[in-house]
Amino acid sequence: MPAVVAALGALAALAGAEHGIGELTQPSARTTSVVIESWPHVVAFEPLNSEPAMTLIPDLRVSGVVTIVVSLALGWWAARAQARRHDAWVLLGLSVLLLLVGGGFGPPLLGVLISIGLARAARTRPTTRPAGKAQRALAGRWRELLVVTVSSYLALFPGVVLLRWWTGFDSTWLSALLPAAAFTALAFTLMAALANDRTASPGRRSGG
Repeated sequence: MPAVVAALGALAALAGAEHGIGELTQPSARTTSVVIESWPHVVAFEPLNSEPAMTLIPDLRVSGVVTIVVSLALGWWAARAQARRHDAWVLLGLSVLLLLVGGGFGPPLLGVLISIGLARAARTRPTTRPAGKAQRALAGRWRELLVVTVSSYLALFPGVVLLRWWTGFDSTWLSALLPAAAFTALAFTLMAALANDRTASPGRRSGG
């Protein structure tokens, strides 16, 4: 599970920091609304609805700086997290904080889901009972599933944005399809990592 958490935490941090950069570049720093758009002035982000977010900070530039700092903290913590309950709670807290300061909706949700997976891993103990065929198959595919998950998120960002920027192609349908694919792959990846932790010997558990 730690390897999965580190990779997906890096994704959440990257996407959250991207929201922060967008808020830093806003023409007007002040906002009276809790719900904002991170990139309202960039055509390439139109397929992503200009990256909606929420913030409790009325100054968008301050919000952007805080979002970047929280994103970096989340990524750092995910990279060092182990299957311990307090690691999961800290990751959950950083994800909620990212939501409240302007990190969008997808990155905090990703952080919450991987913190839940980490918490489940903290309660998982290896078993000596023979694993079922389906469980063994799932446990053995966590790396491939992780690649699919990461690829799906990267196809959404920066993929959709770059496609619109380079070609002008309206990929709105992609921005609706890819999140569903990414979160579905994420669910299977977390299940596979947990299955790997449950069935692998103690010396081999650090991979998933």
